[in-house]
Amino acid sequence: MRALGERGSLMAEVMVSVLLLSVAVSAVAGSMLTGNGQSANLQVKEQALLSVDQLLQSLGNYVSADTSDATKSFAPGGCWNLKDPTKPADCPAGWALDETASHDATFLLPSAVRSAPYLGKLGYTVAVDPTTGLRTVSAQMAWMGVQP
Repeated sequence: MRALGERGSLMAEVMVSVLLLSVAVSAVAGSMLTGNGQSANLQVKEQALLSVDQLLQSLGNYVSADTSDATKSFAPGGCWNLKDPTKPADCPAGWALDETASHDATFLLPSAVRSAPYLGKLGYTVAVDPTTGLRTVSAQMAWMGVQP
């Protein structure tokens, strides 16, 4: 038999236990959701960095003293500029290492990086050292939408 003051105490203990358990489960679920979101953002950043690396490596193929039409057969893909693979017949005018232009290489980005919500843009500029004549390339990655 229970004493008069203990009546209903088991119910209160069960309610407190359920409340504590629900707080713990909510905290774990919240951290898992946050972790998934951060993982997706890291994946987008990694894809963008790999695209920048690919751009810089491919520009090494365009080093030439003669970029005239007569030498196009020696150029990568028959073109002295980066070609957008979605437009195989298109050979952009100019030279991939022209220091007077700001170059757009967004087509090298994966579609997940180029599209919403990130709207990534990839470009590069070329500078020529006046004393040595050597060219240096600087790549720029920009986020027009949500920054990962």
